[in-house]
Amino acid sequence: MKEVVREIEPTKKPKKKRNIVIGTLLGFFAVYAVVTLISQQVQINRKQSELSQLEDKILIQEVKNGEVEKVYNSDDKENEEYIRRIAREELGYAEPDERVFINIAGE
Repeated sequence: MKEVVREIEPTKKPKKKRNIVIGTLLGFFAVYAVVTLISQQVQINRKQSELSQLEDKILIQEVKNGEVEKVYNSDDKENEEYIRRIAREELGYAEPDERVFINIAGE
C-alpha cells in the first residue's frame, strides 16, 4: 500500500471574514465622519449668521447710544424737551407732583 500524504492547506476563510469586517467598519466610520463634518459645517454657517446679526444689532445700538449721548450732553431747550418726552413715554417717569392716568380700557 502506498501512503497517501496530504498536505494540509491553510484555510483562508478567517482572513476573508476579517477583511470583510474591517472593510465594513471602515465604511461605517467613513460615513459617520462625512455626516459629522456636514453637520458641523451647517452649525458653523448658522453660528456665523447669528454672529453677523448680533454685530448688526451692536452697530445699531452704538449709533443709538451716540445719539442719546449727543442729546444728553447738549444744553439746548429742544434737547431738554426730547429727554423729557423719552423719559415720560419710554421709561414711565413723571414730573414731581404730577398725576399720571392710565387708560385700562385700551381705548
